[in-house]
Formats: sequence, structure tokens, C-alpha cells
Amino acid sequence: MVSIYFDSSHEDSERRRNIYSGDIYVFSSRPSTAALCRVAREMSEEAFAPRDPQLAQFELPVEEYAGLLAELKPRFMHDPRVRDLVRALLRDFGCPPEQTYFDVPRMRTMTHGDYLRSGIALAVPPHRDTWYAGSQSQLNWWFPIYDLVHENTMVFYPRYFRRAVVNSSGGYDHAAWIRWARQEAAKHVKADTRAHPEIQEEVDAENEVRVLCPVDGLILFSASHLHATVPNTSGKTRFSVDFRTTDLPDLMAERGAPNPDSEHTGTTLGEYRRLADLDPPPGDAVRSLEGRTRLTV
Repeated sequence: MVSIYFDSSHEDSERRRNIYSGDIYVFSSRPSTAALCRVAREMSEEAFAPRDPQLAQFELPVEEYAGLLAELKPRFMHDPRVRDLVRALLRDFGCPPEQTYFDVPRMRTMTHGDYLRSGIALAVPPHRDTWYAGSQSQLNWWFPIYDLVHENTMVFYPRYFRRAVVNSSGGYDHAAWIRWARQEAAKHVKADTRAHPEIQEEVDAENEVRVLCPVDGLILFSASHLHATVPNTSGKTRFSVDFRTTDLPDLMAERGAPNPDSEHTGTTLGEYRRLADLDPPPGDAVRSLEGRTRLTV
């Protein structure tokens, strides 16, 4: 059974244990989350000026729109202000600086309808982030930049947390993806031909859970959760920010969520940096995850 905690005061260690068991945490806006989302909004509004970023898709050719995103998203990801705000946020949430590692935050967009659903604005079907070489101790931090509604949020499939689904993650090699596929995103406007790990069966949507949090709020969950992007029928483009963390002692001790079906090769851990000092993770930790992952359920 999965529990959803709202504005919990759990300490980081208890929160991690619960998330490894499938629980989901939802937080209201607080100064540290609002500061990160405010920068994301400001950069989005500057990129699309004088248009409203949520409505610009209705005024621009799709190729021009994709080009603006191709400039905006890397600029946001590599902005030193954003990195510093992420570090302040993690400290605010009580993450131990010496053992918490995080990756760069990314801005995501999901346009209304079928305007742009691939490449730089990929509409992701049901998946686990572990299929993309995330570890079983990876936590996902997800923030809406503008108001969410039922028609443009994320959907979770909690009954599959420990239950395998047929998928193609066995063919995913993260090192190969880094070499070429990630840089190709903006070129895939009409269709995305990159070899993503894909689900290969229908999921039972009767038990889906759509989680909504306030603007500048936060949804925190395990990378092993099966989740998806809701088809956006809201009339506005959804903008969000997400990043990932892992606790190194948990990782090395193999404490984390169950792995029912992810069989990728490689690891994203080499892209992480330590909260305390921005040092990379130890080489032995990265090397231990470079081979094919193993199932635990």
C-alpha cells in the first residue's frame, strides 16, 4: 500500500525509507521552493516575451517554439543561480550535505494537445526513471512552475511499484545515450526516433493516481515508481522543474526501492555532485553501477 504525505515534518532518513517503500511526499510552497520556481518563471517569460509562456504555442510555428526551448532549457540547467538554489533547497529539507548527491535541475514542458510531443518536449508514456539508468536509491524532486490542474499533471500507477511490466530497458545503455541521443533532442519535432526505454504492455489505468500540488510546491517520489505525463488538455503549456538526489551510504549499502523490471546498462551517478562541496561521487561507487543492473523482485 502506498501512502501520500502532505507537508510532512519527517526527517530525511525516515522520509527516504518511506519513499523506498513507495510512499509519495507532497509539499506546499515554501521560500526555498518558491525561489527556484521564480527563477524558472522569469527565464521562461524572458525567453517567450512578449508572449505568455503558457500560451505561446498558439502563436508560434512549432519549429520556432522548439528552437526557443532549445535555448531556454540548457540556459536554465547551467545557470549558477539555479545550482545554488537547489543546494539551499536540499539543506532546507534536511538532506545531509556530506552524503547527499544531486544532479542538475531540468526544465520540462508539456504543450497542450499534439502541438509538440517529442524531442525537446517529449510526452513520456508510463515509465520508471530507473529504466534510464537511475539507481534504486534515486529520489525525484518535481516542481510545477505554474498552477497545475487535473488535465496537465503527472499520473502515478502505485499498484506497479513492486510489479513488473514488460519494457525495453534491457536495450538502454546510458553511456551511449550521453554520447549522442541527449544532444539530438531539439531535432525531433514531429516524432522522436531515439531509442528510449519503452513500456511494452498496457497498464491498468483504473488505479491511477493524479497528484496536484500548489504552484511552487513539490512532489517527491522514488525513481522506481511507474509514472507518466498526463495528456495535456488544459489549454495551456505545462512548465515544471525536476532534479534527482541519491544518498551515497544508502546506495553503497543497496538500500533503496525494489527493482521489478529495470535491466538497463550503466549509471547516471557520474553526473551527480555532492551537496556539501560539489565534488563528484567516488569512482568506486560509479564503477560499481556501470554494468547491467539486476532485478530484486
